[in-house]
Amino acid sequence: MLRLIPFYFEILIFPIAAYAVWLLFKHKKNPLIWYNWKGVPWLYIFSGSLVIMVLSFMISTQFYAQDGQKNYTPAHIENGKLVPSQVK
Repeated sequence: MLRLIPFYFEILIFPIAAYAVWLLFKHKKNPLIWYNWKGVPWLYIFSGSLVIMVLSFMISTQFYAQDGQKNYTPAHIENGKLVPSQVK
């Protein structure tokens, strides 16, 4: 689950990055200067990113959900040999 946090953070940031690219190419303004970000429709940008994030949550639970019937066995030592962890 911890590896998915950066993935969802990227999804949250994507609309802001897309707006910065649009600002750079359409209006020829530098997106790194804070003054150029005045008047930005922040509500629409964050609403769009939250919609994308919720959709990605729903898609990831549909395709990557694990059934609860598997048991995790941590790594252990048997007869002096390290046995790797397993999911059975």
